[in-house]
Amino acid sequence: MLPSLAPQDLREASVARVVHVPPPEGFRPIVGTPREVFRAGRQPVFSVDSLNAAQKSGLRYEDHVQRMLCDWDHGYIASPTFTFVDDLGRRMIRPDGYLWGKECIFIFEIKIRHMPEAYWQLMHLYRPALQVRHPRHRVVCVEVCGSYDPAMPFPYPVDMVELSALADYRGDLGVVVWHP
Repeated sequence: MLPSLAPQDLREASVARVVHVPPPEGFRPIVGTPREVFRAGRQPVFSVDSLNAAQKSGLRYEDHVQRMLCDWDHGYIASPTFTFVDDLGRRMIRPDGYLWGKECIFIFEIKIRHMPEAYWQLMHLYRPALQVRHPRHRVVCVEVCGSYDPAMPFPYPVDMVELSALADYRGDLGVVVWHP
């Protein structure tokens, strides 16, 4: 028997299942409660000479997205650096982007394709620290990616969000698919 291709079946197939995905190798989540969260000054830029072709491609995509987001909202801050203290000591984080919205703070992670690493960075590193920095505002996580595969194992439910509707998004983790 052939599977049904009714519109409802296609919608259900496009929804990613939530599955257990361990953190990436070397990932260090926040231990304890973050405190003393400050926006740091400009940090040195690393050399791209030692990167492989896939990493360079990802950085090119990120550069396109950063420019688009800066044009989309002039309040957008690309690659801000924050320092904080947790039970491991003083640490530094650098989300790909930061935007102060009307009712919430948006933090961005840019990936060339949808991947669970974005979840771990956004939900277990950036969001807890920035929630301490902005206790009266909701911190909303946004992954911007060039391609989205609903079959990619992902540890958290996501909402597909159009960039034009992002200002009104109030979920926990939105995914914006953007092609340069």
